[in-house]
Amino acid sequence: MRFGLCKENRYIRKVEPNTSTMKKLLLILGVLIGPAFSMAQSQFNCGFEEARRQAIAKDPSILEREREFRENLIRATLEEQTQGVYKNNQRIIVPIVFHIIHNNGVENIADKQVYDQMRILNEDFNKLNADTALVIPPYRPIIAKCGFEFRLATRDEAGRCTNGIDRIRSQKTYNGNDRSKLNSWFANRYLNVWVVNTIGAQGVAGYAYQPPTVGSTLFFVDGIIILHDYIGSIGTSNPNSSRALTHEIGHYLGLAHPWGNTNEPGVACGDDGVEDTPVTKGFTSCSNRFVYGCSITQFTTLGAIYRFDSVTTASGTTEPPYNPNNAGGLFDPARAKAVGVGGNSTVAGAFAFSGWGTGGETASGDTTFANLSGTQDPSKYYEVKFTPLNRTIMKMNQMTFMAARTNDGPRTFAVRSSLDNYQTNLNIIKTSLRMSRRGGNVAFYRRDTASTAFIDTVIFNLGTGLQQLYFPSSVTFRIYAWNSESDAGVFGIDRLSINSGDFGVIENVENFMDYAYCSKFFTNGQKLLMTTALNSATAQRNNLWTAANLDSTGTADPYVVGGTVCSLKPEFFANQDFSCSGINDQVKFVDNTSNGRVVSRQWTFPDGTPSSTTDSVKTVVFSTPGYKNVTLTVTNANGAQFTVTKPFFVSYPDAAYTVPYTESFENNQFNDWLNSNFLNEGAMWSVTNNVASTGNRAIKLTNYGVGLDRDFVVSPSIHFPSFTSSHQLTFKYAAATTTTQAADLSDSLRVYFSTDCGNTWINNGATSTMNLTGSTLFSGGSWNNPFTPSPSNWRTATFTLPNSVTGKNVRLRFRYSGGDYSNNVYIDDINISSTTGMEDVLGAGWDVFPNPSSESFVLTIPTFQANGSLTIVSIDGKIISEQSLNGMQGQVELKWPAGTARGAYFLKVSTAQGQFFKRLMKN
Repeated sequence: MRFGLCKENRYIRKVEPNTSTMKKLLLILGVLIGPAFSMAQSQFNCGFEEARRQAIAKDPSILEREREFRENLIRATLEEQTQGVYKNNQRIIVPIVFHIIHNNGVENIADKQVYDQMRILNEDFNKLNADTALVIPPYRPIIAKCGFEFRLATRDEAGRCTNGIDRIRSQKTYNGNDRSKLNSWFANRYLNVWVVNTIGAQGVAGYAYQPPTVGSTLFFVDGIIILHDYIGSIGTSNPNSSRALTHEIGHYLGLAHPWGNTNEPGVACGDDGVEDTPVTKGFTSCSNRFVYGCSITQFTTLGAIYRFDSVTTASGTTEPPYNPNNAGGLFDPARAKAVGVGGNSTVAGAFAFSGWGTGGETASGDTTFANLSGTQDPSKYYEVKFTPLNRTIMKMNQMTFMAARTNDGPRTFAVRSSLDNYQTNLNIIKTSLRMSRRGGNVAFYRRDTASTAFIDTVIFNLGTGLQQLYFPSSVTFRIYAWNSESDAGVFGIDRLSINSGDFGVIENVENFMDYAYCSKFFTNGQKLLMTTALNSATAQRNNLWTAANLDSTGTADPYVVGGTVCSLKPEFFANQDFSCSGINDQVKFVDNTSNGRVVSRQWTFPDGTPSSTTDSVKTVVFSTPGYKNVTLTVTNANGAQFTVTKPFFVSYPDAAYTVPYTESFENNQFNDWLNSNFLNEGAMWSVTNNVASTGNRAIKLTNYGVGLDRDFVVSPSIHFPSFTSSHQLTFKYAAATTTTQAADLSDSLRVYFSTDCGNTWINNGATSTMNLTGSTLFSGGSWNNPFTPSPSNWRTATFTLPNSVTGKNVRLRFRYSGGDYSNNVYIDDINISSTTGMEDVLGAGWDVFPNPSSESFVLTIPTFQANGSLTIVSIDGKIISEQSLNGMQGQVELKWPAGTARGAYFLKVSTAQGQFFKRLMKN
């Protein structure tokens, strides 16, 4: 008997063909450009587009270089795919140098932290990192072994011996950007890496310029700048941050973020132009490594996957080749099979086979389910198999197909899956009116008449086991039929589809170029693009690994890390800028020698305790004031000695000045101030002639064209008498900038004070911090040339110091922090005034007579007084005389010190009962 075939209209999903390499590479437009920033500790963070915008504003020719680079990259990549120019075993050696920009802080990382980073780089770029075994199965087949080896240079630009680690002391470590890229080595010979404390953009951990951006104008800043706590996995860093440099080198070699031309993961789906990295949003965590939200497709849009159009009455038990609706090749619905039944379908265009096994009262056509005696035969079934392709993940919830039977065909059928090795029938959600569900998982034809067409629909629940079916796994479904009235009875299916669920390409969460903290690999496509960039003349990346360059940088074979013994670069620093003698002021000196391993050392500390040591770190106390020429001599493995001597300033413990204090720099008093230019950088404070608020002299920070620096100047010791209760600081200042944009104003002038010889500096006044910023600071506005103030440009700053500022060794520090648009700064007419706030009265039982007096006066002391001190202080706070009151009582005659001038003084009595004051007059 023939079946009447009822074909429904197909649901057609418009599926774009696989993107060609050319089309994919065209997506690099705007991707292989500009600096690509990455990574703060909790998550990566970038400033990609803003930095590119600024670079193009300065050099519009970048746009043309980007276009040429894209064209060359496409051409070279296509050539590689057709001719295999870059062999799989190609080995590329890249010389590298680390510039440690530091101010003797935690950013001055140890050599071993750099060596650890080198280990990580060479593992990551050669598939030697152990965590590749943890990559999700869909991506394991395309993990790239790039064949890149990074080696620390053993010769610098001039051919001198080096260990590839260059240490530079600079305040620029605190605001890292292109101006912090000090001592750049030729970018066509070395990969420069600058390590800093802080990068200017908030939350940014590093950035790299991509090849077409650098050109000629940015050639000397080509390389990578990165935070110290993202170098290696030890020291100031940790394993969680150790892949940041791998990421940045990816940018340096032309890669974009997987989501494309933004620095904002998780915002919008995008593409990076690499064939085997899918469209993605990007991630900042690894909570789900099987996400596929950017390419998700509902199975309901596919319609019938199996229509059996190619089946004929002579095509056998395996469905002939056909063109299934399979979402453009993202999954494979394998050809259907008929197993254990007849040799051919009884009709064309469907799977309709006989031979299912009999059961029940076949002669009467019994429609009672309980009377059926046949059992489900595991050897007789139709089979369909689904396999995700191209790193696709699938979720299948429901299967639907149309069923039909001849009037003597099977009355019962069920579906099982390979997920439990075909042990359990799947639940039925819905059947047609001609059927009923038995036990919830068996379909039963309850009518004896034949189905004249495929109009009986049945829907099966595929269960929760298929909620994560990903490439290269698969699932097979088998449809079993039994209880046929005759062995010639036919059971058929048509238009089988997955009509609930979804699928899509798994996004590449574990890629080194993503922001998720589970980075483990590059893909083969990314390797191809990076190799192409290294073979490109753009930014002369192709010169890095030439035989001549490897020889000149000392990175050619044979190469042994640390195998060369170089001349050492002796250096040391102290934990404070100056010390005070006579107050047990402890100064810690630290050996900061670079360019190799120190085998032995010898320190010399004139007038210090100890006077010498061989330790790498030593605490010293100096006994006398003045400049001390501290010497460090170090010895390398070859026995060669290298020496450095630097002056260290030891101050007098007692104040040279007292409140009230004024400084107009008219009489060379600046010689008493301590200048901060120990870094030997471009900006420093100095006295200027014929430019002042009053008089002819002021101090000036020559900061035009320098910027991104921190320079301070420290006052001499100033005595703040303890009987003064409040102090007001005023000074005149003038400053300018080179920008007209308020958003670009990042400079600041901050005032600090110290009461412990500079060991601790405090910026808080009595009411607020003592800072000048923004338009308040820039009294001169915007200047395109070096700023020289006119009288109208001078402003007065006023700050009230806390009452706690007392003692003989108070110092002020003026610190200027420059930005990208700094100009000259001036300070003049510093003034500190005070009020006494003391009561002109002695305690009960105390008295002074005569008052006024000429040679001496009598002090009456209560009989209960046992201990204390007596001080005579001038109105301006200078101490005239001091003596102990211990054991004194009754009337004691006190003489004025010889040479005491006539005038007003204060008598200060300090006892256990408190402090008392009395105004005295000297005739």
